[in-house]
Amino acid sequence: MGKVSGWSLVKQFLKFSPLILLIFFLLARFRITDFDQLFKAQVSNITGPIIQWQNNLITKLTSQDSSTTNNALKHSHKIISQLTADKQQLEQKLAQLLQENIALKATLKYTDDLSELLEFKKQYNFTYAIPAQIIFKNFSNAEQFFYLNRGAQQGVTLNMVAFYDNCIIGRISAVYANYSKLILITDKACKIAAYCSQSRVAGVFHGLNNIKRATLKHVHHMFELINGDLVLSSGEGLIFPQGFALGVIKEFSCQDVDYDILIEPVIELDKLKYCLLK
Repeated sequence: MGKVSGWSLVKQFLKFSPLILLIFFLLARFRITDFDQLFKAQVSNITGPIIQWQNNLITKLTSQDSSTTNNALKHSHKIISQLTADKQQLEQKLAQLLQENIALKATLKYTDDLSELLEFKKQYNFTYAIPAQIIFKNFSNAEQFFYLNRGAQQGVTLNMVAFYDNCIIGRISAVYANYSKLILITDKACKIAAYCSQSRVAGVFHGLNNIKRATLKHVHHMFELINGDLVLSSGEGLIFPQGFALGVIKEFSCQDVDYDILIEPVIELDKLKYCLLK
């Protein structure tokens, strides 16, 4: 094998020198980092339009969703406003109906209350009885009375007796022009001749200034009493008529020669609103 001469080496080097120079030139012109940047720039040129298209699509969809949402909100606000207006109208109508209902109930209650009294009036032929409304009540330990809305101008006179549902309520103790004072059967000053409906034992009904308690006095212990016996007015005297209820015997015991008798009034005086005067 022959030796390669120096000139042939030079010739080969010169043959490839343009390529080598080009490589060195490119390496000198574009460093490695420049290749990275060039690559990135090319990638950006490719992906940029894609990303822009995606953003445009999202913006369009978001705009459409926002428009739809705004329309839905506007429609909801409109419905809420209409419902609010309807609610206010219904509340006004309800308030009006409530007022009318109260007025009707008041009229009906007044009629119901008076119907019992008027039926009682017819049953006992109280032709000239005066219906009266109770406008004030007093249940103190010193005195027990009502004020009624009927007075001298309506025909009320002193010592007229007040009735309710077959029961005696009291008597008129003072009369004014348009109102009067009624002393109740539970007042200490009120004394009514009475008898027990079953045993027929007689005595005197006394108030104790207590709307839940009264007593029957002057009943001798030799008589037989019955718990639950109804105490009626006997009609003796000049004021209270005969045959009207006063109370019921709740308990009794012997005290010396007379009984100590506890009576419970038949009528709940604190719940009364009307009565009849005669």
